[in-house]
Amino acid sequence: MSPTDELIPILKKLRMSGVLQSLQERTRQAVDDDLSHSEFLYYLLHDEIERREAKQLSLRLKRASFEHNKSLEAFDFIAAAALRAWRRALLHLVSATRRPCRARDARGRLPAGSFCLS
Repeated sequence: MSPTDELIPILKKLRMSGVLQSLQERTRQAVDDDLSHSEFLYYLLHDEIERREAKQLSLRLKRASFEHNKSLEAFDFIAAAALRAWRRALLHLVSATRRPCRARDARGRLPAGSFCLS
């Protein structure tokens, strides 16, 4: 029985079976880069944390049941900038055509903030 085989039940009991996914790669890295025991352990546990965070994110996205899966990498910033330019132009046109309303209340006063489009 190899040391890895002996680790399997221990890691499962500690709920860290994900460590087995990167154990062989990190062991090879430790030998190649002459890592200390603490550095090896750090990288191994860091991999486990990343795996758990990715799993949690995946579960949250699944529970949210978004209609489309969007990310910043897929966002079209050029199109968004063009939309902002159109919005500014439209707001400029609307503000240029606003004039005070002639509608008055029973006492002949203009309602506060009243504006009409021409």
